[in-house]
Amino acid sequence: MRAKAAREIAKLKGPEDDWLLVQLLDDRDREVSLTTIDAVADRPVSPTILDALWDHAVGAAMTQFRQQSVQQRTITVRGRIIVVYNQNQNPYAGQDADIAVDVLIGLKSDEVANRLNAMFKEMAGTMTNANDYRWRVISPSYGDGGRAISRLMEAYKPKEAIPFLLKVLSMDLSDGYDTTVNNNEKVRYSSRIDAAALLIKSIGQDPEDYNIRKYSNFGDR
Repeated sequence: MRAKAAREIAKLKGPEDDWLLVQLLDDRDREVSLTTIDAVADRPVSPTILDALWDHAVGAAMTQFRQQSVQQRTITVRGRIIVVYNQNQNPYAGQDADIAVDVLIGLKSDEVANRLNAMFKEMAGTMTNANDYRWRVISPSYGDGGRAISRLMEAYKPKEAIPFLLKVLSMDLSDGYDTTVNNNEKVRYSSRIDAAALLIKSIGQDPEDYNIRKYSNFGDR
């Protein structure tokens, strides 16, 4: 019923309708959440809905990257003092990141580009030493979140990604491993190679010209 309601509400254009759609985007029933993503893709997207789509696209990845602080408050109910913890993470947000990314790419929105620039600038500012590995969230090996970020970057080409990726490549660390694929072809995988591929694409070149390529049994790596 809620999934059907999402399509009808998406046809409306008031701020109250935006609020309802955000609740449905974050619904714990995955059918409702996915149907709402599909429905909002066909309407002008407000900042409120863009917030929710962004959270679905990169929220799970950013949860790994950012230091999380638990939000809690105390309320009194029937004379009992109860501590309430905020638990607002949709369990399917990361799982459905690719679909939310499809919508964000289709928007061709300056605001999405601005968010990407802010994200890469923030990440660059946390790389204070070689033991800080949170930058690897950009790697597709980190699941749906990493793939979502790399796809958005390829589509929007945010300028702040360039200094961030150069900083990744200049880090003095040993990252990755050697292996063999296909007919015993020797290859090397690392998150830094993922960063190199993203940088090469960002400047309009082909990673294969630098002998960087994907292998089917490696997924998106």
